[in-house]
Amino acid sequence: MTDLSDLSKIYDRQDEGADLDILHPVTQKPIGLTVKVLGYQGVKMRACQNEVTNERIRNPKRFRSAEALERQAQEQIAAAVAGWTWADGVTLNGERPEATPENVLGLMKTLPFVADQIDSFAANMANFSD
Repeated sequence: MTDLSDLSKIYDRQDEGADLDILHPVTQKPIGLTVKVLGYQGVKMRACQNEVTNERIRNPKRFRSAEALERQAQEQIAAAVAGWTWADGVTLNGERPEATPENVLGLMKTLPFVADQIDSFAANMANFSD
């Protein structure tokens, strides 16, 4: 017998996060950066999404440009990053920065494909199942 309530565990796992090996955009080989990503359907990220929506409601004039909307979308993707691990010998501008929101945004600005991979991974519930 199948108990459908067991499927709710997928949401709990989204708040625990899952590891994403960032791949080179052309070769599709790991570049040496592993990102712990929270799922968009978990409690933490749904709260973040609600905060974003509430901000748009409170300050509609602030979000009347494509640039402002893009910045907010990037901040939401960055919020899905719970940490990262650098492989030996891998750096960004000679450093291995901590996974702060500012550093995550900086990495995504320098390497936009990283944001694309995090966004796709966070949206795919299968990444958070057994």
